[in-house]
Amino acid sequence: MALYYFDSSSMVKLYVQEPGTEQVIRIAASSAANQIATSVLTRLEIRSALTRKLRRNEISRQDSELAMQLLENHWKSRFVRQPVSDLLLDHACILLEKHGLRAYDAVQLASCLAIQRTALASQTFVTFVCSDTLLCDAAAAEGLIATDPEDSTDTPL
Repeated sequence: MALYYFDSSSMVKLYVQEPGTEQVIRIAASSAANQIATSVLTRLEIRSALTRKLRRNEISRQDSELAMQLLENHWKSRFVRQPVSDLLLDHACILLEKHGLRAYDAVQLASCLAIQRTALASQTFVTFVCSDTLLCDAAAAEGLIATDPEDSTDTPL
């Protein structure tokens, strides 16, 4: 079983069709027996993205409601969720300044690094899945395997 960390830019692709959706679905498919981890903040970010897409008429109300219900079902049963703590936020502050990241991106990276530290005990490596070049570069600089699902030559399966 492989362990993948999805930031919001990649996880939203499970719920709306975007470039890279096929790669993300392939990684997350139950039959693939991959474990998916993310920050507890990802749920909020995805709901925000879905609401924004609805407001901009990029998705229908029906598709938005279906996507939100699917997200809630997955949230309860499918994802390993990294909680946010003061210590994690302190690390995110360091990463933010070190790599010039946005606040939530720094929290995503700090969350993935926390999961990586835990996973190393079982000699498991986390693949950071993200559709933001700056964040992927920061993850790689921090020693993570980083992949962009929009780049089909880059995504390990």
